[in-house]
Amino acid sequence: MPFGVPDMKTPDAPGSDYALETVASFRFLSVFEFTRRKGWDVLLRAWLEAFKPEDDVALVLRTYGRGGEDPVAALTEEIIRLGHDPARIPEIVIVQDRLSDRQMIDLYAQCQAFVLPTRGEGWGMPYLEAMALGLPVIATRWSAHLEFLNDQNSFLIDIDGLSDVDGGQAKVDPLYAGHRWAEPSVASHR
Repeated sequence: MPFGVPDMKTPDAPGSDYALETVASFRFLSVFEFTRRKGWDVLLRAWLEAFKPEDDVALVLRTYGRGGEDPVAALTEEIIRLGHDPARIPEIVIVQDRLSDRQMIDLYAQCQAFVLPTRGEGWGMPYLEAMALGLPVIATRWSAHLEFLNDQNSFLIDIDGLSDVDGGQAKVDPLYAGHRWAEPSVASHR
């Protein structure tokens, strides 16, 4: 039997359990462990192509590093590698705080859409949590979450094919060695 979704009752006053630090009118939320499998690099590239610094949007990343990796440093490095000035990009809010269940629900409630261009999932609990709160979901058209996500209830990101799991990810988690994962299409966001 798959995981269940916790009671996801929307707070009466969003922001009362967790104060999200942005004034942007439209907020995309992504919740993930900071590993390549979660497609943060694809999300970042698509974000930088889709929006301009003056757009009234924010990308809220609820993430945490694994094995000492610093998500802020890695994101900054990737932004620069992609040819952008980190001080002149559409807003990105990084939430690394440990959040209670109530605070997580409040975080979801303060956002208008959920996005996660994953390379592969075992199930995809954040998608279910976002759906339970009525958020539109943007997800990769590949992996386990297609058991409950489809073209009628979500926005699916096409893939450019499958590739071997990179050596770095396999070193972090040997379970991935010898496997393949999806390559979410950045062009699919257009």
